[in-house]
Amino acid sequence: MKYFQDLAVVIEIQKSLGDILERVTATPNTEELLDGSIPTIGRIKSKNGIITTRPYTYSSTKMIHAQPGDLVISKLGLLGGCCSVVPEDFVTGIATTSDYLILRPKNFPKDAYYCYHYLRSPIFTHYAQSKTPKAILRRVSLSTIFEAPLIHVSESKRRKIVEKVDFYVESLDLSEKIISDIEKEIVQYVISISMRHDLSDEQKRALGWEKYSLGDVMKLDRQVVDLSPEINYPNLGVFSFAKGLFKKKDLNHLNCKATKLFKVKRGQIVYSRLFAFERAYGLVTDEFDSHFVSGEFPSFTIDLEKCEPEYVWAYLQDQVIWEFLKKKYSKGLGYRRQRIKAEAFGELEIWLPSKSDQPDVNSLFGMYTKMNQICKELIDEMAAFMPSVLSKTFDLPHN
Repeated sequence: MKYFQDLAVVIEIQKSLGDILERVTATPNTEELLDGSIPTIGRIKSKNGIITTRPYTYSSTKMIHAQPGDLVISKLGLLGGCCSVVPEDFVTGIATTSDYLILRPKNFPKDAYYCYHYLRSPIFTHYAQSKTPKAILRRVSLSTIFEAPLIHVSESKRRKIVEKVDFYVESLDLSEKIISDIEKEIVQYVISISMRHDLSDEQKRALGWEKYSLGDVMKLDRQVVDLSPEINYPNLGVFSFAKGLFKKKDLNHLNCKATKLFKVKRGQIVYSRLFAFERAYGLVTDEFDSHFVSGEFPSFTIDLEKCEPEYVWAYLQDQVIWEFLKKKYSKGLGYRRQRIKAEAFGELEIWLPSKSDQPDVNSLFGMYTKMNQICKELIDEMAAFMPSVLSKTFDLPHN
């Protein structure tokens, strides 16, 4: 008899999202859409669930009106975390397209947040992946969402769970902001020490500084290599936003369509022609010496009689430089955006003190690289923390 009593408890706590949420299909007033009274959804950021809006450009028959506190789910992006709860500051709600599902709690308003955290957990992701064939591009159906198993706890416990998870999320967001601020401070310090923007051109000249074309300081230098079917070539990529280089999967004749590659050397500056508008460049260190890149990544060798490679790296940290290149040479959007050619860097000017008076940029670069690695490791650890919290939260019964 006790076995059946225990089984009854288990059955009682096994609920589904459909027991807690109901679908909303109400359409918004067209006039309110046209005059902008009701904002229209733009996208949901997968990382933090922030909703962005854009001007109304759709037929009203395709729109659904979500109210503050409703759960908004991207059918196509849900498995990547694209869901959110409409914030209270959207007082008139938000209009969404048919690409989104709008779900509303049946009884307790805070259940939207409880289900929001559940939908972003690995528990739901694994369940939905097993029910969603790849043939339909992982577009999660309403039935899959409503049938998702959910451990049922009392309303008060659900509220406590939401408060605890929200606390973790806010703490992680704050930590990431602090780390980002530290990185920005380091970059600004590197720029200020190397470039001395606090000095006028006249003051620099009086101190013995000379103005050069950047094309006289760094020369395009590309070592061409024919792709051999017997060799794997170590490959590197370039992070955007001046974050440096990273290792990629080796290139070979099976995964590379190009017939020629380019070998880079320690001390060279490498940049991405396509993503230069996002400051995608880096200094080749010992770790990346003798790696290979495609023709999309030009490399420059620095004139060591004028300065060290780290000095040019510091100069290129300045976002103003890339904004100039972006405005003049990189127009368009997406893959239609114009690539920035290597010759464009020749138009830039750089002030250099005599080499004996140049600051110890090697130490600055070493400090930056070390701090950047520490920050990256911290962010990676924090990124792994929330899935772990959500797994433990929704995988076991709560007493």
